Amino acid sequence: VLECSNLYIDESILTGETEPREKYSHVAESVDDKENLLFMGTMCVGGRGKGIVIATGKNTILGKISDIIQNIDAGKTPLQLKMAD
Repeated sequence: VLECSNLYIDESILTGETEPREKYSHVAESVDDKENLLFMGTMCVGGRGKGIVIATGKNTILGKISDIIQNIDAGKTPLQLKMAD
């Protein structure tokens, strides 16, 4: 986030939190500081802001979650195992 004014983002798709988070335009103090980052799939629910894109597609948090889900080996269900006998 380069500039913002009362910017609130609904990040529930990533965090499960029910309350929107306020975002700021300060320089991040650590790698874990996400107060100045917006994520694909989240929604602005208040305020306004201006920013730059630093990742797209599979390089985003949502893209990484998608890769993890697609690479899970689900195995066979108990019903499938019983029907195979």
